[in-house]
Amino acid sequence: MKNESRFATIIGTGFKVPEQTLSNEDLSRMVETDNEWIVSRTGIRNRYIASKDDTPWSLGAYAAKMALEAAKVRPNDLDAIIVATCTNDAPFPSAACRIQASIGASTAYCYDVSAACSGFIYGLHVANMEIATGRKNVLLVGADTMTRNIDYTDRSTCIIFGDGASAAVLQESPQPGIIDISLGSDGTQAELLKHVQDPRTRAFEGKTYAPLPSIKMEGRPVLRFATRVMVDSCLEYIDRYKLDKNHLCIVPHQANQRIIDAAADKLQMQPYSNIDRFGNTSAASCGIALHECVQKGVIKNGDHAFLVAMGAGLTWGYALMRWNGTPE
Repeated sequence: MKNESRFATIIGTGFKVPEQTLSNEDLSRMVETDNEWIVSRTGIRNRYIASKDDTPWSLGAYAAKMALEAAKVRPNDLDAIIVATCTNDAPFPSAACRIQASIGASTAYCYDVSAACSGFIYGLHVANMEIATGRKNVLLVGADTMTRNIDYTDRSTCIIFGDGASAAVLQESPQPGIIDISLGSDGTQAELLKHVQDPRTRAFEGKTYAPLPSIKMEGRPVLRFATRVMVDSCLEYIDRYKLDKNHLCIVPHQANQRIIDAAADKLQMQPYSNIDRFGNTSAASCGIALHECVQKGVIKNGDHAFLVAMGAGLTWGYALMRWNGTPE
């Protein structure tokens, strides 16, 4: 039975991106595009690309170690490990089990959740429930290698995605750090953003490659949907909790700078943005942005943070937290 007096708070964050980068100039040599076209439509200038040795769980393990060090929690003090990913390198074992082995968290039980770009918020909800039902320390990782599912002849999608991982350690707290989380899904809109298997072979620089999975997206309706979710959900929580905008940091999924700019105009607040450097890292996105906000002092102890994401499914989620995880 749920104990209503048990609350969760985030006490440490971390992130990891691959070593290899892919700039807009690099892309212009692969597909018909250029830096100005990409920046004007997405705000992206660079993204990080997984090498053959990078996996969601290898990137996630690095981010997890960083978060555990920040939280001053030992791996064997973890009760559960939850990984949000839609690009694990194999259907099983789970990325969470791989991370458990990598960091030496032998006492934790492990599982993955899949909600594409909404994955970090979905995972945050599950981790919060784990704390509410008796666990003390829970590790949440969001990690994806989306560029392995990219058709580099499709300039509408190949310019958007990058790879990376983020992590957060949640701990039992006497006061609610995680104040509220809302999730939603609309499977009738699944065709707007989906993973497909293209039967055609592909040729680059005179070489023919076997068919690969790829991402297909209807950009305009997805953009409108994402903007509406970000604005409406933020206004809902500001009204419900009577939030002080001067002490509220909006940490959105980094899908497109135009979404962030449109939300800023409607909310009269500037959400945090790092999409120019990382691109859309799917389930890692919100966690990377949260980590940067903490490290840069954008979020200070006592401030509220509003996280919001949307992705394939269609899925969406948003969360309100009070940040108390920065050591004095």
